Amino acid sequence: MEINCDQHKNMDGSLIVGENCLKHFLIKTQIIVQLNFMITVCILKIKWRNNTLNVQDNLNKNKNNNYKYQHNKEKQLDL
Repeated sequence: MEINCDQHKNMDGSLIVGENCLKHFLIKTQIIVQLNFMITVCILKIKWRNNTLNVQDNLNKNKNNNYKYQHNKEKQLDL
């Protein structure tokens, strides 16, 4: 595994990772993973809301179309 840290970035060759650098790497990685998770959750919530709104819009359109159809049918019967 390769870990880049500011203290050792100019050194050539492989080094054994010290405890301090490893902790810093793990903390940094954990924060990135948490942020990615939070972003993914937010995106999924937005998609879910949009889908819910689209379904609601479609239901409302269908209700309006059914009402118009029923209303036109009643008008035709009155004639």
